[in-house]
Amino acid sequence: MNSPRNLRMKRMGGAAIVCLSGENDSDRDVLSDATFETLLSDQITLFALDLERVTFFYSASVNRLVRLSHFLTERHASLCLLNARPFVQRVLESTNLTRCIPLYHSEYEFVMAHSLIDHYGMKQTTTATDKTTSFIQEVNGLVRTFRLLGSFVEEKELEVLIQEVQQALADGAGEIVLDLQQADFISSLAIGRFLAIHRLCAEKKVISRIVHANEMVRDILHLTDVGTFFGVPQ
Repeated sequence: MNSPRNLRMKRMGGAAIVCLSGENDSDRDVLSDATFETLLSDQITLFALDLERVTFFYSASVNRLVRLSHFLTERHASLCLLNARPFVQRVLESTNLTRCIPLYHSEYEFVMAHSLIDHYGMKQTTTATDKTTSFIQEVNGLVRTFRLLGSFVEEKELEVLIQEVQQALADGAGEIVLDLQQADFISSLAIGRFLAIHRLCAEKKVISRIVHANEMVRDILHLTDVGTFFGVPQ
């Protein structure tokens, strides 16, 4: 059975990430029982609602999520949430919704928590010597996300990162995202390479962003103006 036409979804084995649009009428249709009956018939039992585009949350939205969670639980399936913006997250927490519906801060966190990495469509980039570098590249439509897994102090791995970004731009990427969730620290060498990546993207008029940086890394990025270039919040 096919999914509803207005549904944006990423399938990963028995799990699926369902993307909300942030438009109330459209999202109401997506969150309907009929939509999820269709998805359940496709052997999906774990659902994550991607809230990245949702900027406001009405009380009716909270009620729909509670209803949907109960609906899925009765059918031996489960629901979780991810990528909530700060305002939306505050609403979810103030209504105690996160006590019954798990909230993940990123798609990657959700994937790792549920051991879905084999279905995630990621590739680990390797050097010419076949040693795995300290980042994972994710391809999601026109968005290329590079998840840094260390402090990036070696020039060789930084050069490989730049080469992969250049290739992504040559392949027509529309957005380059550097995800620093797994990076506890970044070196001064990395700062210089991040600036180079920003320039490469700017030349192609491609959006470049840094996400999920911890407080110390954010401070370093803003001291060097890199944070401003990549849209890192203060």
